[in-house]
Amino acid sequence: MKKIIGYENPDMIIHLGDYVSDAKKLSAFFGDVIMVRGNNDYDNDVEFTKFVDICNIKIMLTHGHKFKVKNGVHRIKEMAAYAAENDAKTVMFGHTHEPYIRRFNGILVMNPGASINLSRKNYNPTYGIMQIENENIKLSIINVCTPAEGEMCRDRHG
Repeated sequence: MKKIIGYENPDMIIHLGDYVSDAKKLSAFFGDVIMVRGNNDYDNDVEFTKFVDICNIKIMLTHGHKFKVKNGVHRIKEMAAYAAENDAKTVMFGHTHEPYIRRFNGILVMNPGASINLSRKNYNPTYGIMQIENENIKLSIINVCTPAEGEMCRDRHG
């Protein structure tokens, strides 16, 4: 993760749960890390879902297990509807560890995947990038090369 941060030089880091302890360690290295906890986290001082304002855009951050996102796209649509009810324009979630970008009724929804392969499926490690310019949001998924492939490579989707 430190290599990705060094490569991307982001303005902020958002961690969407599972291994919140790693996110807390990252905050010592990087500074402020916005985080939510996942179903495998037991840090009661971190919420499962939160709403944040970034560049005047309200964004919902959640791990996703409370919304049962593994139970199908209809659950992801319900999560997007919940975000809309709370005036959020974007939802970022984890839990499935599967990279995902869609729009439902005007709400952008993104799962950046996982920077290490935590899934039993054959997904490459990925992370997400959110760019905001003039209140317009662009979401991208970045594939991370494996160590066997040498230097860090990027393959954008989004």
